[in-house]
Amino acid sequence: MPDNLSRNVGLIRELNSNIRRVVDLYADLSNSFTKSREASSEGDSSGTLKSDGKVNQKRIRSS
Repeated sequence: MPDNLSRNVGLIRELNSNIRRVVDLYADLSNSFTKSREASSEGDSSGTLKSDGKVNQKRIRSS
């Protein structure tokens, strides 16, 4: 029985660690999205913000 208990504790710790990583990834994604929206609302709607924070300029085709 103690072996099962210690195994369960280890699995719970691993699960908590994985959940923390997912939360951090979603926070990073949210920050990137917010920065992208801020950049596009500053009047430069032709640029998009990459995940590294640099603006990627798009070519606009004339119609």
